[in-house]
Amino acid sequence: MKESETGSFLVADARLDHAKAVEHILGGRPQLTGFSPSAAGHPSRRAWSAAAKASCKKVLLLLQVLILEACWRGGGLSERSLSGDSEAPQDFDLEAALRGHSRNPARVFPGEGDRRDGGDGGEKRERSRGRGSLGTPRLSPSSFDAREDFSGLSGRWGQREDGFGSTGASGRPPWVGRKSREGGRLAEMTAALSVATEEEFSGDREQTHGWLTKAETVTQGDEDLVSSETTYIAMLREELWQALSAHVAMWRRDKIEAGLNCLEQIEWFWGVEGMHKVQEVRALVKDNKMDSAGAVISSVTASMSSVTGSMQGRQHCFYVLVAVPPYTFRNSDHRVNLAAELRRIASKEQSQDSSLVYRIVEVDSMRRALLAAIVNPDILAVVVQDNVPVDHSHTSSHALVGFEAFVRGVEMFVDAPVAQMRAGAPVLSTFVRSVSRCRGNVDIFCVCTAMGLASLEPVTHLVKRAFFPNDDHSDLHEAILAGVRSKMRCPFFEALRRYAERPIGVFHALAISRGNSVRRSKWIQGLIDFYGVNLFKAESSATCGGLDSLLDPHGSLLDAQNLAARAYDASYAFFVTNGTSTSNKIVLQAVLRPEDVVLVDRDCHKSHHYGFVLAGSSPCYLDAYPLHRFSMYGGVPLDSIKRTLLAYRAVGRLEEVKLLVLTNCTFDGIVYNVRRVIEECLAIAPHLVFLFDEAWFSYAMFHPILKTRTAMHAANEIRRDLMEGRYHQLFEDLVETLGTDDLRAVDAETLAKTRLVPDPRRMRVRVYATHSIHKSLTALRQGSMILVNDDLFESHVHTAFKEAYYTHMSTSPNYQILATLDVGRSQMELEGYGLVERQIEAAFFIRRLLTRDLLVRKYFTVLSPRDMIPSAMRKHSREFLGEEALQCELTLQTLEQVWLSDDEFVLDPTRITLFTGLSGLDGETFKVKWLMDKYGVQINKTSRNSVLFMTNIGTTRSSCVFLKACIRSCAQELEMHRLLSSTRELEEVNDAVHGLVEECPDLPHFSAFHPVFAKPARVCEAARENAAAEEPTGAAANAKGGDKKGDGKREASVDGEDALASLVKDGDLRAAFYLAYDENNVRYLSLRSAKEAILKGKQLVATTFVIPYPPGFPVAVPGQVLTVALVDFLLKLDVKEIHGFDDKLGFRLFKPGVLTEKLRERQSAGALRGTSVEQRLPPETETVHVAVRPPTAGTPQLSEEKKDASSNGVVAASADDPDSKISEKSGNSTNATRNSDAASSLSSRRDDQEKRESET
Repeated sequence: MKESETGSFLVADARLDHAKAVEHILGGRPQLTGFSPSAAGHPSRRAWSAAAKASCKKVLLLLQVLILEACWRGGGLSERSLSGDSEAPQDFDLEAALRGHSRNPARVFPGEGDRRDGGDGGEKRERSRGRGSLGTPRLSPSSFDAREDFSGLSGRWGQREDGFGSTGASGRPPWVGRKSREGGRLAEMTAALSVATEEEFSGDREQTHGWLTKAETVTQGDEDLVSSETTYIAMLREELWQALSAHVAMWRRDKIEAGLNCLEQIEWFWGVEGMHKVQEVRALVKDNKMDSAGAVISSVTASMSSVTGSMQGRQHCFYVLVAVPPYTFRNSDHRVNLAAELRRIASKEQSQDSSLVYRIVEVDSMRRALLAAIVNPDILAVVVQDNVPVDHSHTSSHALVGFEAFVRGVEMFVDAPVAQMRAGAPVLSTFVRSVSRCRGNVDIFCVCTAMGLASLEPVTHLVKRAFFPNDDHSDLHEAILAGVRSKMRCPFFEALRRYAERPIGVFHALAISRGNSVRRSKWIQGLIDFYGVNLFKAESSATCGGLDSLLDPHGSLLDAQNLAARAYDASYAFFVTNGTSTSNKIVLQAVLRPEDVVLVDRDCHKSHHYGFVLAGSSPCYLDAYPLHRFSMYGGVPLDSIKRTLLAYRAVGRLEEVKLLVLTNCTFDGIVYNVRRVIEECLAIAPHLVFLFDEAWFSYAMFHPILKTRTAMHAANEIRRDLMEGRYHQLFEDLVETLGTDDLRAVDAETLAKTRLVPDPRRMRVRVYATHSIHKSLTALRQGSMILVNDDLFESHVHTAFKEAYYTHMSTSPNYQILATLDVGRSQMELEGYGLVERQIEAAFFIRRLLTRDLLVRKYFTVLSPRDMIPSAMRKHSREFLGEEALQCELTLQTLEQVWLSDDEFVLDPTRITLFTGLSGLDGETFKVKWLMDKYGVQINKTSRNSVLFMTNIGTTRSSCVFLKACIRSCAQELEMHRLLSSTRELEEVNDAVHGLVEECPDLPHFSAFHPVFAKPARVCEAARENAAAEEPTGAAANAKGGDKKGDGKREASVDGEDALASLVKDGDLRAAFYLAYDENNVRYLSLRSAKEAILKGKQLVATTFVIPYPPGFPVAVPGQVLTVALVDFLLKLDVKEIHGFDDKLGFRLFKPGVLTEKLRERQSAGALRGTSVEQRLPPETETVHVAVRPPTAGTPQLSEEKKDASSNGVVAASADDPDSKISEKSGNSTNATRNSDAASSLSSRRDDQEKRESET
């Protein structure tokens, strides 16, 4: 159902059916504002009455569905509504339903509460109700409530009181009053966007035809005519023009005037041409020439269309922002006004070559210039003079008064730099820096005097070219066009196209080249009919004739990769045609050496695990915080990363740790604070290299807010601050606080709890990122890219990287993939900002549609940041998330503040995770049998009780409406199924819901590598001596007197290092992987047999990667000790696809004798010098028994109140989380305790068991 701002509503199809049913019964028009069936299809009352008499039973059934839906919205029916033993829908008591309907619709979640009161009211109520925040609805008499009457659902159908999209007493959305305070313009926008008021649609039934005819003009044109809650001002501009067209057609003068007033504020940022159109429409309306006004409006809306307005006459048009002094603003004399001069030159030059044209947006203050840069996504060049004021008193009439809340980034890219300028910062350099940060793809030109040129010294590298005021500005015009043409350049695609157009004779490989093998066939001509001839003309194995070699690029491919590096803010960019799986392996092989230790996210993509096998490195798996209720993992807490690095420092192995691998923007949308991760890790290990797998995050580089949490942007910002000396002051402040000059002398616990900054004298910026361009941008499947931002790449990595690239890349790459990588880069440089803005807006739109539909909310829930990120890891966002954010899950008002805060994690706004547990459908079933098979909706990622929807740069608003309609149809079908089900069937449904909501398996954490493959974690005496020698200077001074207090501190420090050693758990993945190649070394056990064996004290070790889909990452790796928690997870995980596990044979495990022999070999070679007594195997036994202890046991990595949240030292969203809407289970602590108890009880019989097993 769509709402306008005055309370008008467009009725959805389902409600339309209900309205017809009501009219059948009542014999009159339903009271649905905006309901307008077409004139041709609108039956008379007599026909409707006859239909009611002919099909009374069917109508009654429809009415039952209507009432039941309304009652479920309100919280249920009374006990009188449905008898306990009733199975037929005829027993449904309509009168009791009407009497017993709840006034205020109950929430799907019991703890959700009424959110109109704002603040933490819902959270307080949730805490008071206990842990069960995610309730399980059961269709039974006891679940119904008859305390309030039905009339409270809504006064009229259009005025909801549920807190979701509530129009309030004034009939307006809640945000209208808030934003109108900024200038009153949104009051006009409210009138401009509303189609017709409720008063106009009221009246007796004889006047019905009048308002129906008016409404048809709008409702039949577009079901989603206006969305006054859009968060993107460019889309608001489109909606205003569309609404204006409807108002002109209906001769609505007051609304036309309001719309034109709003457009005057917005169109100004699209140049004088848009303002002229507004003035022309105003004049035509004044003269009552509505048809002519409609024609003008149609021409404007057509130019905005992605189909009709994209390339009219093959002409590419962009905008140039020109900032001039106020005394020359809008002066038509080209000798005085720079904008007028550029218009004169452009009109003369473009008359000869019209393939590339530009329009000018003229401003007279720095503030308006910054605002225009982020408002108009089509601005590709900025020209600024050096005597432009920061602000101007005469610009208020065209300064987006009242509309700035629709602009993302105002606080950071407009208000903040303007405040700096007013505080005395250099105006020109501050302006240039802000534009560069906001719109990195925009070319900046300066026209300034010698004095102004001197002020540009700090930002010279950001200015494309500088000119003097009295120069001939023809060069400026050419420079502007040249800058845009460089972005339009697609060197490899253009070379491939030229090659395909040449008459080439092929006497080499590829019979399909030029399509000759297909043309000569009598049977496969359909291949050319389907793909077209150009595809085959472009198929070639040539590396000359304009083409290039991917393995040794020197021509068009080299140019294309250099342009990609520029677009993605990287030092180097490398194209990969085998997908990001290959990109990851290339980086790992180039950076790592055998025996190197790599810290890696446990739930990273499986390509990383195989990369470790190939590189021979030893992974130390870091556990991400678990979301047990949704069967998914989040991100790795920074505290866990820091403590692991400190643990390796404690055992004297920090230099072995070479690489940190994290998935930045996980499949579910969890995004790291990349800069903070790099800074704090470099403070502990200055030599560390970082690899961020950003396969799902390529689009973020082209949005000013999203890119702040990307790897390349963070690396560039850190390097810039390092070169400008900012880290020197920050580091001095840090060491002064800690009381030492060297962080290596500070104890681990202090460093773990301190916000660290790196030592600028020792740090190096070494960052790599891998991007799946094909996943989110324009590229064919398997199109990937490696981005390099490494200070030591040329001197330390380049040769190894080339060898790794040669190893994994094909000598016959697909030229079509490479061409699309080239073209996709060009597209994002030219229009990426606008495309990503629309992508974000589409995601917001879907969230609003789903969260405000009461029937959808009954069965499906959109998860918010509160559900997917523990409150301890989003401290700042808790302050920013208000009522509006909770309603729409994520909104424009919070996006900028949250993403630019220092929070550890944020949620990608382009991802919508839909919880399906309340419907009784698991994620895979809902994905395949419902969305795909029934409605043709394609998604990929699912969990046990959720599905993931992702928007991309190609997502349209119509597809968003289609998705919502499909999900609502699913909800309607589920509702009908419940209505018609028997008691036994309802119990089955309730059991399925309970299983998906409450009986969720705990996600297993990484246990440990078997001692054969593990590198022993030990605190050797040399490490203790080094730790003692590296004490802080102040502590050493105090210890000169030999005070006992200092000795006690040192002993506590050693104990803490011993505890940290439990976090050192890397292992030789390669040795375990290849040892399992010999089938004589392995055996098989079923899941239940494996669980019984573990409980009996036997130790089982995996031989392969076990990867269930979902979640899609290895839950067991070669050489890992299996635990009861892991086996229980696989037993409860109702998925069909598990890689590395055979349903018939079971787990593939190592034979005990094989590991015994390997362990003896290591003992005899002295490989286990530092292992504990428990890990040493007696010579006469054949099995190994190690009680795997969770890392939190005895480690200081969690505070006392958080220890029950996770058994592996990470903070999980738990039941006592005051800010979690859907509580999390406490982790695997219960399973760990059970394992420990079982091991203790069986320790006395270990020798007998081992002897029996040896005999077997």
